[in-house]
Amino acid sequence: TNQDAHANAVGKLIAQSYKAGQGKAGEWDWKVAATIDLGYELTEISIFSPEKLLFNRQIPYGSSFLDAELIRQLNIADNALNLQKMELGDLSQTEFASDEAKRFNDILRLYVSRVTNEIQTVIQFYSGRIEEKRPNVIMVYGGNALLKGLAPTMEKVLNIPVRILDESPAIQNKSKHDTLNLTHYVNACAAIFRNDKRG
Repeated sequence: TNQDAHANAVGKLIAQSYKAGQGKAGEWDWKVAATIDLGYELTEISIFSPEKLLFNRQIPYGSSFLDAELIRQLNIADNALNLQKMELGDLSQTEFASDEAKRFNDILRLYVSRVTNEIQTVIQFYSGRIEEKRPNVIMVYGGNALLKGLAPTMEKVLNIPVRILDESPAIQNKSKHDTLNLTHYVNACAAIFRNDKRG
């Protein structure tokens, strides 16, 4: 299926990143890792060993639900949503300069809380009581991965280190002027590795 093909492609990207990242500040030093794709319609959770995909599950809850609530409750124009998320969204803050910013972040927290609880349920289902099956790290990517304070907010609930998947030692950026933020391009980069026989 497309789901399996996509998860296996991401698995190859993770496997190549793991190999290329060995000895680099321990960032890729894990036995089991999970990736979370914060997609528009779905949230996809994949669990990997360094060699292969172990488990994959889709949750029918994505950022479209957040966007719909922001539009409905705050009357934000559809084409201004992403800019507003970057400007007003900050999950690490508890005090805000305006009522609009507070209401915005209240809606944001509900979305992040729900998606994090869903992720926790899936991880508990997969790992059960077996500590060796529990991910040592969670790597988050997709449109909402760049929300300020997302990783530490999720980490508090999941009790597993969470980091934003914004770079990979398996992908070399040739530009001297720009750095490639992988967060928005993981799916495209994974497609490069789909037919790679090494991973």
